Amino acid sequence: MRGLKRLIPKEVSDSLNANPTFQWVAIAIAVVVGVLLVVKGVDGLKHKRLTGKHGRVFKGTTAQVLGVVYIALGALIVVVAVVMKLAV
Repeated sequence: MRGLKRLIPKEVSDSLNANPTFQWVAIAIAVVVGVLLVVKGVDGLKHKRLTGKHGRVFKGTTAQVLGVVYIALGALIVVVAVVMKLAV
């Protein structure tokens, strides 16, 4: 992780963090990703079939477990994004 710290210069990072438009865009992206994960998880629960990375298909109980994981992860992303914006 040390190498990633210097990937974006400090001046650029500070200016982006201070920009309210950038903050709203980051929050919007997080909310959209979270909602998509929740929708995909609900679909996996409902149909007992979930398509994973690289087209791998999960069926039955595995699809239901992954659906619950997707729902939990998506909800967590949305809640964290909203709380971060409200805390600022």
